[in-house]
Amino acid sequence: MLTTTEPRRTDIGDGLILRCVETAEDVERLALFNGKIHSPEETAMTRRLILDHPTTRPEHWLFVEDIAAKRIVSTLCLIPWRFQCGSVELTSGEMGFVGTDPQYRRRGLVRRLADRHADLLREGDFDLTHIQGIGGFYDRFGYAYSVPLIPDLRVSLAIATAAAKDARPLVFRRAQVDDAAILTAMYREAVAPVALRSCRSEQEWCYLLDGPAIGEAETWLFEDEASAPVGYFRIHKTGFGDGLIVSEVALPGAWCAGSVLGRLAEIAAAWERPYIKLEIDPACDLAVLAGDLGGHAVSSYAWQMKLVNPVSFLQKLGPVFEQRLATSMFAGLTDHVVISTYRDEMRLVFEAGKLVAVDDPDAEEGRAVSIPPSTLSPLVLGHRSIDELSDTHHDAGAPGSSRTLVRTLFPKMRAYFHTIY
Repeated sequence: MLTTTEPRRTDIGDGLILRCVETAEDVERLALFNGKIHSPEETAMTRRLILDHPTTRPEHWLFVEDIAAKRIVSTLCLIPWRFQCGSVELTSGEMGFVGTDPQYRRRGLVRRLADRHADLLREGDFDLTHIQGIGGFYDRFGYAYSVPLIPDLRVSLAIATAAAKDARPLVFRRAQVDDAAILTAMYREAVAPVALRSCRSEQEWCYLLDGPAIGEAETWLFEDEASAPVGYFRIHKTGFGDGLIVSEVALPGAWCAGSVLGRLAEIAAAWERPYIKLEIDPACDLAVLAGDLGGHAVSSYAWQMKLVNPVSFLQKLGPVFEQRLATSMFAGLTDHVVISTYRDEMRLVFEAGKLVAVDDPDAEEGRAVSIPPSTLSPLVLGHRSIDELSDTHHDAGAPGSSRTLVRTLFPKMRAYFHTIY
């Protein structure tokens, strides 16, 4: 249902106003606009996200309106997520549904919407913001590729069917809303090995299981001989490519991989899909096993991300840094680390292995790491190591022995986000 919101309207000139969703009529107009600009499936998706999703708020759905024509001409929204990094929970505001009517492009409307999106991030104390947007555009807003997105591991139906031979039998059934609690627990266990991961609440599971989601997604539980649920997978009827899209798998062990692949092959054949497309964490068990069986990776993409406030973000990661130091040669470190992005500088101050402050360095202090601004989020989110950044950016590096410490504080790490809608 549409919750009440405080109207906020800004006159941006040329007969245009920037505002947010206020009424049920706004919801419908915005849904129809997104369906026209993006794809027909996004009409229902927009409507349902605003009205039914447990984390969204009307004031997060922004649009520019032509006052005289009484029409929406440009849109953008903020969708709240929760991430987990070690023991620290982070909040992120996805930038989504960015689009402008062709007649109104090249007027800076997305820039005005993005500025308001940034205001919402600060007002809501978000740690991060992310977008699965087109290339070559969002870097102008400070985003950089930082977390894997939409891997493409293809498995032939022949390979999947062969894997099912002599496999331990499982019973497969469509998941229902009543299964939300068990799925929440399975999800939490499945993603626990992922260093940076998305959280999913039971309420979000209910959203995924109740009503049509994007791509007509289906969630399937599989049970052992005792009718006890042991795992699940999620598939989609529409998306990129001709294969059966598998976006998520919770696999309790290798013993059930053959049966799961066999069931996926059966569904793919019924849907007339020529292969199985695993859009799942490349490091998860099923992806590794499928690759060993002969599946081949075709391509991948990445989430574009930005730190809302780098200083407060690094402060919040204090427990993560402390754990990394405690298990390294730098246990009990009392020292400081200065990070320079050539625009801003931050000093991480450690005492006895604990992060006690993130502040401005003195002018004479040496820099432990110097990196261009676009590489800050890839480094601190573990997407690229300081060594990899140094290989690709001549202005990125860490001098002398400080490089070892930087590697310790900012290691490459396994990261993957499963969607909440």
